[in-house]
Amino acid sequence: MGLSSVLLIVFALVLCLFIYSMATYALPIAIGWLAGHWAFETGAGELGAGVVGIITGGLVFGLVQSAFARNPSLRWLIILIFAGPAAFAGYTLVMQFSQSSIPSPVWRQILSLIAGAFSGGSAIARLKESRAPSRPTL
Repeated sequence: MGLSSVLLIVFALVLCLFIYSMATYALPIAIGWLAGHWAFETGAGELGAGVVGIITGGLVFGLVQSAFARNPSLRWLIILIFAGPAAFAGYTLVMQFSQSSIPSPVWRQILSLIAGAFSGGSAIARLKESRAPSRPTL
């Protein structure tokens, strides 16, 4: 009984760390998933939809990172665009996991809103700390 409780706590902490690190990238993942879903619905098949989704997500991430590095005036706009899906992902995750353990819908909503705020705030903090890559001088 004691070992399973410790393992459950360790697993929950590892899951929280994983979610915290992935919440920043919720926007490119969501856009890639939507593009892959669209490709599948239009007849690309499973493999084609996967390729379209991965390429689209990578392109979105690369374009946003390039704009983030080159144009300092767009940084806050990009940070807020990335923080929205991260906050939604945190909210949804806690809402789904807490349905079986928290009977009160009011407390589920409160905890989900807090998790969404923390997830969006952590995405803002992580992106705000990131600096543009330095370019080599000739």
